[in-house]
Amino acid sequence: MLSYTESGSGFPIVLLHAFPLNKAMWQPQIETWQSWGRVIAMDLPGFGDSPRQATPSIPDMACEVVHTLKACGVEGPAIFAGLSMGGYVSFEIYRQFPEKVKALGLFATRAASDTPEQVQVRKMSIAAIKSQGLAEYAKIFLSKCVTAQTRSEKPDLVKSIESMIISGSSLDGIVDAMEAMMVRRDSREWLSTVDCPVLVVGGAEDALIPQVEAQHMAQAMPHAQWALIQDAGHLLNLEQPASLDAFWANFLDKACGIQLNQQ
Repeated sequence: MLSYTESGSGFPIVLLHAFPLNKAMWQPQIETWQSWGRVIAMDLPGFGDSPRQATPSIPDMACEVVHTLKACGVEGPAIFAGLSMGGYVSFEIYRQFPEKVKALGLFATRAASDTPEQVQVRKMSIAAIKSQGLAEYAKIFLSKCVTAQTRSEKPDLVKSIESMIISGSSLDGIVDAMEAMMVRRDSREWLSTVDCPVLVVGGAEDALIPQVEAQHMAQAMPHAQWALIQDAGHLLNLEQPASLDAFWANFLDKACGIQLNQQ
């Protein structure tokens, strides 16, 4: 079973974190969203306090999320929100267990599988992590995944993300996830079959997921909405939490029919 925290009550909202972070990345959202539902933030396999997988794969991550939800009493559908790698897992949950999904939040993520060039970059990153450790990789990651403005104006946030990478998960768990992402399935041809409300959110300065790619992904799903957050890179939930909160509250209210407690 995966490690998780939960806060609030009401309809379950499951948060799935980005690579190479853990459930702690959702703390800004938990503080607000717990007023809107039962927020369950999970550590994916090999991250935070969750055990590694015997054979790393995104489909098996999805199965473990659903198994953990059942163990904590969530038998019916839930809303799943995933950022980056968490979005890949959210896609797999819908693919395997569509009856378990009331709605999806897909943040700074893509439907396409890795290109050969992206696979090669991951292999090079794995080799560097194994030879140099996580500290150097964390610096490279931060240079790509948060904006220059964030790095300049929010040094405490940058330090907390760096600490989460270096000490919040194991080196082996991070390598496992990279290997799983390299061979994940392509979901582009399947997007038109996603028959639930979806909120796709991109960061205007995301260096990893081009804005046009995320927007096209939203357009391919029949019940999807597209939102763009300014002054945000890949880790948009940490860089601009208030903007994400506003888009999410509107989505829960208008698309999901969930009455929000605004107190």
